[in-house]
Amino acid sequence: MFWNVAVLGAVGAVDPAGIGAVVSFLSRTDPRRVLIAYLLGGIGVSLIAGVVALFVLHGVGAGGGSSVPPEIDIAVGVLALAVAGIVDSGLSERIRARREERRATTSGPDERAGSDPQAVTGAEARTRSGGFPGGEKLPPRVRGALENGSPWVAWVAGVAYGMPGAYYLAAIAVVLKSGSAAPAQIAALVIFNLLLFSVAIVPLVFYTRDPAGTQSSVDQLHAWVQAHQRLVVASIAGVIGAYLVVSGITKL
Repeated sequence: MFWNVAVLGAVGAVDPAGIGAVVSFLSRTDPRRVLIAYLLGGIGVSLIAGVVALFVLHGVGAGGGSSVPPEIDIAVGVLALAVAGIVDSGLSERIRARREERRATTSGPDERAGSDPQAVTGAEARTRSGGFPGGEKLPPRVRGALENGSPWVAWVAGVAYGMPGAYYLAAIAVVLKSGSAAPAQIAALVIFNLLLFSVAIVPLVFYTRDPAGTQSSVDQLHAWVQAHQRLVVASIAGVIGAYLVVSGITKL
């Protein structure tokens, strides 16, 4: 159980959105306070949601003796491997590029204007957005809070990021199927969340000793993930797919 949950948490941590948020927090005036608020919001809501889900599912008789049929594991695994192959081949990017090209062709001249001389650079967009994707579209008051590094905004961002996603739901399913005692199951959820938020925890620990070096390392990690996003997504889908296929075959 613990190994499977740890793998899911580590895979979930390699998320461009989460890494991008940490990059933004480290550029604030007091990054430690902002990171702590982000972690309190994220890990707090994630653990509460996970524990509630465990108790509710135990209450309706799930877990222990109930298990996912191996055919479903194999089918989902094959689908994940297919997604990994499509992403790795670049087919998804070509489809997206054609869709954007079609949209640009059908849009009016006013919509296309501003994409050349008036276009803002990535750094300018990041400054205007407070470091968050789409932040430039937010109301001025909210955008100002983002730019000033408000701990409350970081807490809300952590809550949003900590809401149960696909990897967390898979981890909860693994914990339920293990049939372990309640303390062990809660410990597994704690391990998952520590790994999921490790991209924020590790910089927080090292920032006190080397602020500039920590900022540079996280920036490099974010740049690498952004530049190799296709490889990251394909690798994650491939690992999950292979795991599910092997798990399903061994249960047949």
